[in-house]
Amino acid sequence: MDKKLFSNSIVFTILTFLQPLSSFLILPIYLSHLSTEEYAVFSLMNNVTAFISIVAALGLGSSMINFYFNFQYNTERLKNFLGSVINLSILSSVVFFVIMLFIGPLCFQIFFKSSTINYYPLGCLSVGIGCLTTVSMPYLIFLKNDQKIWRYALIIIIGTVITVLLQILSLTFLSQKTEGLLSAKLIGTAIPAVVIVFLEFDIIGKGINFLIITPSIRFALRYLPTTILAWLNSFFDRFIIENLMDLKKLGIYSLLLTFTSMIEMFYLAIGNAVQPVLYRLFSEAEKSGKLNIQKVNQVLKFYFHAVLFAVSCLIILTTNLELFLTNPDYLSIKNYVSISCLSFFVYSYVYMFVLNIFYFKKTKLMIVVNAVALLSLVILDIILIPHYGLMGAVFVMLFSKFVLLLYSYRASQKVYRIQYDKRNLFVYPSLIFSGILMLNYFANNGLLSWNMFGLIQFLFVLTSLLVLNRTSLSELIKFDSKPN
Repeated sequence: MDKKLFSNSIVFTILTFLQPLSSFLILPIYLSHLSTEEYAVFSLMNNVTAFISIVAALGLGSSMINFYFNFQYNTERLKNFLGSVINLSILSSVVFFVIMLFIGPLCFQIFFKSSTINYYPLGCLSVGIGCLTTVSMPYLIFLKNDQKIWRYALIIIIGTVITVLLQILSLTFLSQKTEGLLSAKLIGTAIPAVVIVFLEFDIIGKGINFLIITPSIRFALRYLPTTILAWLNSFFDRFIIENLMDLKKLGIYSLLLTFTSMIEMFYLAIGNAVQPVLYRLFSEAEKSGKLNIQKVNQVLKFYFHAVLFAVSCLIILTTNLELFLTNPDYLSIKNYVSISCLSFFVYSYVYMFVLNIFYFKKTKLMIVVNAVALLSLVILDIILIPHYGLMGAVFVMLFSKFVLLLYSYRASQKVYRIQYDKRNLFVYPSLIFSGILMLNYFANNGLLSWNMFGLIQFLFVLTSLLVLNRTSLSELIKFDSKPN
């Protein structure tokens, strides 16, 4: 059955958004029960979880993204490969968790200044969540590539609903704070992992076939430094702020990124839909010697313009925060939101360029790219944060993303040169965002209220995108994701 780009995007956007969106919707409950400092600690522990989900299984789960296509026409070998990946992920995560029981407290003493951030129980819970995530990750990627959307949806919904209900219970009835939120998330992560093992016990019970899995292990180990560096580029500024400032400022910064990182969730969701399309086009080009560049640009235009629209929606939301937040400290994030949104919009380009590099397995290129961006981020944060506070951190984040953009574009073109539609993919989005920043300047200087800024920029972006896509919107909705 044909799968349409538009319909796939809607489904995967909803599913990918479900967990962060649910957390976003109960954010007022978080903020009414957690102090600024407690919210900062909860945010830091979520960052620790993200790191553990990368390193606990050596990044093996991510190899399913492109090694799936090596076995997609051989059902038996694909099942063997999937079972081996899940089994090795479980084994590696268990070993990692046991090791962290001994060295975890020392790691927390080294990286955190505040004495309220302890490994037991907060760190241990965070590590447990990260380890359990590695069990679910390869199977969810398999379901996405295999177009088994309903099973994918079932697993995501089960974990999300359980987590949200238990978090609300822990805050409102049990009066538990950060520990209660993390315990609820641990249970909500464990149950989907158990469901996956139950559903696929027949292939998991066959053990690990190292002969079939060795190439993916080598690829995962080569790509692991890149993934770690990418995580550091995204999250290490929180650790610097915690050490150079205080937990209250970190709580405000974390809330800013809680809002603006919704852009990341959106471009990852859209990316999940367009990635199989692009990879099939690349695979077809390898066989025929000719890339369907028109189709590539059509997919990318849909991707970038959709992300730009999401940015505009996010800005109008954050400029009306007083509708559901009363703490004046939190309302100050309006001053930083446009620059922070620009950072995530820039990174949506980086993500798409990295997809090209990832397909052709040229992982060494991204190590240099991310290392340069991380070095600039750390140095500039240490210099600017003590003098300019949170605004310094926001501008440093933007600068590091531009560094990644330039290097990732150059690296992807070296791997596989693509004649991009520069006008629709680069020039027009840049002009539209320039208009947003100009309106933001008026709001910062009192020439516009924040509410009016949000409304005007939304209408401006919506009108611009409708004009740019007036002849191609119907084609995007009907876009056939299967190669000709």
